[in-house]
Amino acid sequence: GLSYNASFWDLDPSCSFARFLAEQGYDVWAVDLRGSGMSQKWVWKLDEAPTMLVGSALRKMTKGKLAPTGYATIDPKAANWDLDSHINYDVPALVKLVRHHTRAAEVAWVGHSMGGIVAIAHLARYPNPGIGRLVTVGSQVTMANSRAAVAFLQEMLTTRQQQIVGELRGQELIVQTRTSVHNLFFNVQNVSQTVYEALAGPAADIPSIGVLKQYMTLATQRELVDSKKQFNYARSLGNVKVPILITCGEIDQFAPPNEQQFLHANVGSTDKKLVFFGRSSGLTVNCGHDDALVGLNSRAQVYPVIEGWLRGVR
Repeated sequence: GLSYNASFWDLDPSCSFARFLAEQGYDVWAVDLRGSGMSQKWVWKLDEAPTMLVGSALRKMTKGKLAPTGYATIDPKAANWDLDSHINYDVPALVKLVRHHTRAAEVAWVGHSMGGIVAIAHLARYPNPGIGRLVTVGSQVTMANSRAAVAFLQEMLTTRQQQIVGELRGQELIVQTRTSVHNLFFNVQNVSQTVYEALAGPAADIPSIGVLKQYMTLATQRELVDSKKQFNYARSLGNVKVPILITCGEIDQFAPPNEQQFLHANVGSTDKKLVFFGRSSGLTVNCGHDDALVGLNSRAQVYPVIEGWLRGVR
């Protein structure tokens, strides 16, 4: 999802959806989209760079000029990726990779927030690359009530700029996150301190400016369009035909239930289901945007719902 890497799926054994699915016999692939996690980054903080880039290789790439801020640009060509880069290229490449290695005819794509958006958007615009089933958790292509989202995105843009020039580092980022609009993503009573800190630390990646700008367009124009504003993903949902489970936390403030109702009403799938994770569906707690998947009760109450649907329990 936006601002996270693949670590989100395996933060702690108590709330690892990746491990849960593996225990049920699934072949699980947790993905770092471009610019996050172990993917190639367009700017590295030197003390956090992969070992292979430290030393002579890094100095050669930067022609011996290491930035005094402690940052070095490794691949300037990757500086301007946007949401369309994930939609147009990353989705089909990842599906092709997994199908190649597993020899599976199709994959089940489970996406949280932006991870679900990119799959929906790809299916809305292009032929299906081999996605057999799709699960989204807190994903959206519309944003009706965007004041909170705009505040978050503005904070993220500022944070990205501070990070690039070396003004904001790991522990400072955690402290800022605890007191910021980032808390819109949680029912803070439904997440452990360890997981909360991991989501602001190792699992966090600040997205590119291009991704954030495209999100800002979604927040201000209320519908997701491509970066050139020539293709409207929200108005093309009828092209999505795969079986789809659309979900969110009952008190999700970033991609709330009304946005999920829009998705459910407009996708072209004949096999589709809508679930809100909260007391209305029998859970003991109302979940937020993130803690639907990494909350205190996720393993016992959320994971079985998603896995059952993947297995064909409708």
